[in-house]
Amino acid sequence: QAEKLDQLSNISRSKIAELELQVEVQIKRIINMEKRSNELTRISSEQFSASIGREKSTQNKFLTEMCALKEELMASKEEKEIISKELNSEKSMKNEIDQKLKREIEILKSEVCRLAREKEALLDRLKQADSVREEKSNK
Repeated sequence: QAEKLDQLSNISRSKIAELELQVEVQIKRIINMEKRSNELTRISSEQFSASIGREKSTQNKFLTEMCALKEELMASKEEKEIISKELNSEKSMKNEIDQKLKREIEILKSEVCRLAREKEALLDRLKQADSVREEKSNK
């Protein structure tokens, strides 16, 4: 029986080590997803700033070229609509990605919690096995 308890102890320790490794992997995945989300936010901000810069440049050009004002205004309106549609599309895509990442992070967090509970249960079983072994060795 002591040998069986030792085997159970070894199996439990192995399972605990495996669970701890899984927790570390899940935590790294969460960190990488958060980094990816931050990078997407940064890229979106840069694209927004670039779009604003293009729009301002276009507006200054219109002020200096008064003789072609009417044609350039039409072009500007079309460009603004395209840029606005692109920005809205990018914002929508970013929001979708953010939502997916948040869902994945929540799933990973619950998985980490589940693994932690499993680890605690295995630790409890290990303590019980140790207690039983200690009681038998005392007798």
